[in-house]
Amino acid sequence: MKRMVSRAILHGDVTVHGGQDFYNYCAQNLTTVVSSGATSAKRRAQYQCSSRSFAYISTEEMDDYRTLRNQDMRYLPGTRKLHSVCSTDDPGFLKVRELTCLCAGCESGTRCPNADFVGPKARRVTVKRV
Repeated sequence: MKRMVSRAILHGDVTVHGGQDFYNYCAQNLTTVVSSGATSAKRRAQYQCSSRSFAYISTEEMDDYRTLRNQDMRYLPGTRKLHSVCSTDDPGFLKVRELTCLCAGCESGTRCPNADFVGPKARRVTVKRV
């Protein structure tokens, strides 16, 4: 994101004076989230694991989050070994894979031509509340 915003600054498209300006530019120009009613199912599937949205978090909110994070959150064991983690429609489940592949086959859920290199198809794992 920083590189894309830096290019926009160099081209004279935007002036960024702080975090709020940075957020505004990203939200208006770099968002790739597709709403369910706006486009076809094929287009929504294209952005299933690669959508990009932005949220501005103030300093005060970040301080609150850090306090909350240190109290209530735990890391999922084994997630550092994973390179690709995607949400599913089922609450409590994730699709995981040791290596990322963004080929058309993986994006559509069909056969991956790169399976010999990236390993087996993404598997579903259960996420338990702690």
